[in-house]
Amino acid sequence: NYVKMNMKANTVLNHIKMIKCHIKPDLGDYKLKSLTSATIQEWVNGKYKRCYAFNTIDNMLKVLNTALKQAVITFGFIKENPAQYVRVPKAAKNGAKESRQPISDEDMKKVIERFPFGHQYHLPIMIGYYTGLRIGEVLGLTWDNVDLEKGAITVSHQLQRIVNSKNKRGIKGTGVYHIESTKTASSERTILIGATLLAELKRWKS
Repeated sequence: NYVKMNMKANTVLNHIKMIKCHIKPDLGDYKLKSLTSATIQEWVNGKYKRCYAFNTIDNMLKVLNTALKQAVITFGFIKENPAQYVRVPKAAKNGAKESRQPISDEDMKKVIERFPFGHQYHLPIMIGYYTGLRIGEVLGLTWDNVDLEKGAITVSHQLQRIVNSKNKRGIKGTGVYHIESTKTASSERTILIGATLLAELKRWKS
């Protein structure tokens, strides 16, 4: 209930997924008082051995840790949170590192040739390339966020797909889209843009 009231819809769905797919099947048969740090650590290590990504394991543990913290502080079901001593193996984090290379100028030219000015994807691609904004942040922009005189873009909203939601006809499918606030307060920011992107924005608006 705390998560539902204080977090965004996709975060709630991610918590539900972690519980249904990982926490409940693996640890659901344990009584709270019999759930030990060693048991949870073994569970986490097992996820690593099954090649789950570091972030996925870390998120599983965070959901469990938060729930057990509530069991201690809020409800008094147990005296101590056994998950607080559990750690994700460092090897999982080190193994998750990828070698990433920024797109080359040559490849970017190919992208622009494929999606030239006038194509619906052209401007989002240009904004993403020249600002580094997240996809949802780019698609959440309106002209109110763009200052053509100062050459700046202000991020205040994002487009978010709420997965497994029902559409207007009540059919459950791939989800529906909503304009929502940014994920955190620190995500709200103003970015100065260069001449190339500014010219494209002015051209698009005209």
